[in-house]
Amino acid sequence: MNKRGAFYTGIIAAMAMATIAMVMYASLGAVAEEQTMGNANRIGEVKRIWQNTRFVLDRLSGEALADFVKDKNILQGSCDATLISSDSSGASTKVQDYLNSALNEIRGGIKEAVSCSMAGFNYSAADNTATIRLNLKCEQELKNTGVTKTGFYTSYSKDLIFVKQVTVSGPTCDVFAIDMQSGQMDANALR
Repeated sequence: MNKRGAFYTGIIAAMAMATIAMVMYASLGAVAEEQTMGNANRIGEVKRIWQNTRFVLDRLSGEALADFVKDKNILQGSCDATLISSDSSGASTKVQDYLNSALNEIRGGIKEAVSCSMAGFNYSAADNTATIRLNLKCEQELKNTGVTKTGFYTSYSKDLIFVKQVTVSGPTCDVFAIDMQSGQMDANALR
């Protein structure tokens, strides 16, 4: 082989190596992009689950207050919607029990190991209006390929305030819980 042939063989070998390197780079880039898209989807899914959980907790807090007033009226033989201070601990416990029960059900129904929890629960009442404050947090551990855990979490957390008004009406003492932020009825607890 002459010098010119060796030169062209060297160029062809270098081009072949460059082509192989480009193919490998492109495939690694595609894998990384797929993993990034998967993580972005997981982040969106955690936020969606947080929003659904927030909606459920909002509605259940009104339902718990309506049930509390209904039960209190049955025990006392009255028809009163007042959430006075002596009722606060009972109403607070009922609301917290309803919300914890819902969180346990939600945890059991989610396949992708998204964990939702509440912290900083605070209940206050004046007359027939209750304010419930809490922090709702949902998170999921990110995984590499299917099963391998990374140790990184995607997390979504916000402080929430639910303001509910309980009213009692009619000769049958129907109890209604109204969400003061939306004006919608959350619950109707018939006696």
